Amino acid sequence: VSSSGASAWACAMPMPAAVFSSPLRRARETVAAFAEPSGVEVVVEDDLAEAYLGDWEGKPFEEILSTDEQMLHRIRNQEPIWRHAPGVEDLGPFRARVRDAVERILSTHPTGNVLVVCHGAVINAYVAPLLGVDHEMFFVPENTSLNSVVVDADLRRVRFLNDALHLTDPHLFADA
Repeated sequence: VSSSGASAWACAMPMPAAVFSSPLRRARETVAAFAEPSGVEVVVEDDLAEAYLGDWEGKPFEEILSTDEQMLHRIRNQEPIWRHAPGVEDLGPFRARVRDAVERILSTHPTGNVLVVCHGAVINAYVAPLLGVDHEMFFVPENTSLNSVVVDADLRRVRFLNDALHLTDPHLFADA
């Protein structure tokens, strides 16, 4: 989040009941742009970390595609690729890890907004079952996009996915 994007976002939203972050540096740096000026405490939750990609871990996407014609074919045809990574974290346990972490967070904060700063696969892992989607990555969230789930007792309803107005049109939040 740029400073202006974080400021626009912070001004437009009520103070959250809690803020959680993945332990990975990119998530901690993103949330810091909001938390530091707001004085909000961020709780690091290990189970919000991105999926482990086995032999692909740390490799640029372009490198993976350049060495594997089958992966390039899958990308071009919008087919899932994650499960094909050697040594990848299995989808079922990954989704369970993410679901359990988010539900644990929600159970300790039953009222107010809870912010979770995490990663694209983590968002997909939590949201896909709510929407009845089986794909491992059914959408690729923009970096620093907002994805909202409304919680009503035991019910979960997806409200927004991939909202980036705070980045593309920060002027909309200037008077907030």
